[in-house]
Amino acid sequence: MVILAIIVTAIDITTLLILKQSALSFQTIGILTTIILIWVFWYVAFFHKKNGEVDASRGSDGFTSISTESIHESPKSDRKITIGFIFLCFISTLWSVAIISVLFPTLDCKHLNNGNAHFANQKYQLAIVDYTIAVVINPKCAGAYLNRGLSFARLGKPQLAIVDYSKTMEIEPTNKMAYLFRGTAYQELGEIDLAKSDFEKAIDLDTNYLDAYIWRGLSYQSEGNYDLAVAEFSKALEIDPSYKLGYLNRANVFSFLGKYDLAFSDYTSAIETDPQYAEAYLGRGNIYGAQQQYKLALLEYAEAIKINPNYKEPHYSRAITFSRMGELDLQIEEDTEAIRIDSNYKEAYLDRGNAYFAQGKNELALLDYNKAIQIDPKYADAYYGRGLVYGAEEKYELAIAEYSKAIDINPNHMTAYLNRGVVYLTQEKYDLAIADFNKRTELDPNYVGAYFNRGEAYRRQKKYDLAIAEFTKVVELEPDAAAYCALGFTYTNMGDFERAIASLEQGVKLDTENNYPWCLTALNDAQQGIPSQ
Repeated sequence: MVILAIIVTAIDITTLLILKQSALSFQTIGILTTIILIWVFWYVAFFHKKNGEVDASRGSDGFTSISTESIHESPKSDRKITIGFIFLCFISTLWSVAIISVLFPTLDCKHLNNGNAHFANQKYQLAIVDYTIAVVINPKCAGAYLNRGLSFARLGKPQLAIVDYSKTMEIEPTNKMAYLFRGTAYQELGEIDLAKSDFEKAIDLDTNYLDAYIWRGLSYQSEGNYDLAVAEFSKALEIDPSYKLGYLNRANVFSFLGKYDLAFSDYTSAIETDPQYAEAYLGRGNIYGAQQQYKLALLEYAEAIKINPNYKEPHYSRAITFSRMGELDLQIEEDTEAIRIDSNYKEAYLDRGNAYFAQGKNELALLDYNKAIQIDPKYADAYYGRGLVYGAEEKYELAIAEYSKAIDINPNHMTAYLNRGVVYLTQEKYDLAIADFNKRTELDPNYVGAYFNRGEAYRRQKKYDLAIAEFTKVVELEPDAAAYCALGFTYTNMGDFERAIASLEQGVKLDTENNYPWCLTALNDAQQGIPSQ
């Protein structure tokens, strides 16, 4: 029996090795292996039966005789041998698989190719199924773990991705891609220190690993360490001066910092490296837009769309540009096209909602704000947009609720504080209004709107000295007609007509379009010594 076990094990190992090198699926391997075992089983069973017949002996009379002992014992023995052999076949198969796993851990991972095909077609769920089968067949299949991690990442499950990347590292400690990808997953989760640690490990494994420098630069950028970010992108470009991603990311940082000449130069270098680089045209368009060169910006966006008609960002940027130009219908048209490309493009819904609100189409605006919130329930700007609509419709409690929701999500949402304060001011809840204006000035000490409205709140409370201080601050920051008129109006409330007349005359002089007719009325009252109300 020992010899038989060795023979069956050898057959199993040879068969499995042959099948694992073929293009057959795991199910086919299982079927063929079972057929071989059954064939061996019946062969041995037949051989055993023939041996049993030979055991019969001839009697002295020349006739064949079978002893009573043989009649009773042979079937029982047959069953024992049969059961034993089945058990032997099962054990030998397990031995075979175990030996192959130990001796040949890097055999081709079946189903890995199928998973890769699904991944290429963005069918990530199906890819995960095939990668899972691959690691069941071969627990040492590092590629399957790595690619399953990528599939989880594409499905927005970075925690699961990290588990698979870590498993890949256990099998292949020098797999630089595993460190890179795990770093990107940590970055998505906001674990910046862990992300940088993985990027550094990837660079230790390959000092010319361009993608690792880019991602480490992005980590620094997310922390606000822009100089270090630029250094990382520059290091990648030192290694490969034609690395367009290095130019693009460095240009993005320069653009964010307002260093438009440097940014434009890098975007242009990226285009020289790859004339079909749509992202670089988008970047140049954004620079023109920031400099209010809208026609040039639109030309850049058009080029990006020509290269990639399904590139949503240039359409969105064109919408922003048309908004700045006051072309609301064209803004809506571009946002709609961006939404056609990506039905979950929350920024485009928000922007289109803003355009509808500017046109007074509040119902359409609300629909778009609602859709943006449906896509992202934590989208503070969409709640703010709904607050604008409710405020315009004088549904003040609803407006306050929306502004408050935006602030809960983003405690630094400056315009939400300002507008909630304005609603409180309208409701004559002056202390609440002043608290919101205080928060607004805390976030941006140079924003005149907060000082102006806080001054108005103090004036209505008849705290004229405080109101004068606020309006004086406004005049210092932005000496326009509204500031002088508000300051002069407050002086008339105090009965200080000399100062009132000086400020109101300056306000009327600056109000060339007669936007503040009440300013002239206040001036006439001051000249007659009548306090304004």
